[in-house]
Amino acid sequence: MDTPFWWDKEEYALEFEGQRKRFNEHIQDLTDFIVIMSYRCSAKKVLSIVQDELRYAERIGKVIFLSLETNRLERDQEISFWGLPKENLQDTASLLLQKAKEDPAIGGLMLHSYRGLVEKLDNAIPPQPD
Repeated sequence: MDTPFWWDKEEYALEFEGQRKRFNEHIQDLTDFIVIMSYRCSAKKVLSIVQDELRYAERIGKVIFLSLETNRLERDQEISFWGLPKENLQDTASLLLQKAKEDPAIGGLMLHSYRGLVEKLDNAIPPQPD
């Protein structure tokens, strides 16, 4: 399940099946893994906003996947690699993948949109199915 990173806030705590937990914890309990929309343009920032989900995944023996944004955004431009050199994306992805190798609770790295990645890397846009 894709989840926003802010579901780990106390204001999103609720009771479900007799247990009061943060919303992200209930979701992590019910799924094999979550993908966190951790859209930030540095590995340090990505890792800082997923700490609660990561600690909970470690505690319950599950994994999380980190995620990056490559689409061109009209709003919230600071969360996408769109206007940055492609080396920034490559460096951040490499750092996060290295962290995933070191930490068994991080399953890997996802990108929000393949099309955004292709456009970001200045390749042709893949043809659309009919």
